[in-house]
Amino acid sequence: MERTTETPMDLYRIKVSELQGRLAKKATENPEHRFNNLYDLLTWEPLMVWAFDTLMTNRGSRTAGIDGMDKRTAMDKKGEILTNLRTALKSGTFTPSPVRRVYIPKPNGKQRPLGIPTLTDRLVQLMVKAILEPIYESIFYPSSHGFRPRRSCHSAMSYLHQQAAPKQKKMNWIIEGDIV
Repeated sequence: MERTTETPMDLYRIKVSELQGRLAKKATENPEHRFNNLYDLLTWEPLMVWAFDTLMTNRGSRTAGIDGMDKRTAMDKKGEILTNLRTALKSGTFTPSPVRRVYIPKPNGKQRPLGIPTLTDRLVQLMVKAILEPIYESIFYPSSHGFRPRRSCHSAMSYLHQQAAPKQKKMNWIIEGDIV
């Protein structure tokens, strides 16, 4: 018999997934339910560790915020960062830092502004997303496509096509535009 060994990260991922499942189930079964004390979940160790490790796998973690902390520094100070963040969240003293503003050139010669938050702020954003997403995803309509996981303008167009297209007839597309 082959034994599978789960890493601590796998266990945290499972715990966070179970939490998300419970939140989604509660939101689905009782739409009138009002969730209280969600803020307390931000200091739950499995969520914090999962969010940290998930963040470190993102490409954006290589970019430092205004505090100068990048992925390498964060990995070296993981315990300290999580301890300080938990303390700040529990005491209610956590405040996000200003974002670092950079400008990215566009093909037309103009520049697009981009705000880069600190890694700690990204960590809190990821934890908040992990808590709120299963609640709201449970109550959104299937036809809602804006800013949702695994949804895009392409999935919206596909949905519209399915709703509008006759089942057995050929469908023609009409595209309106200006030719300059």
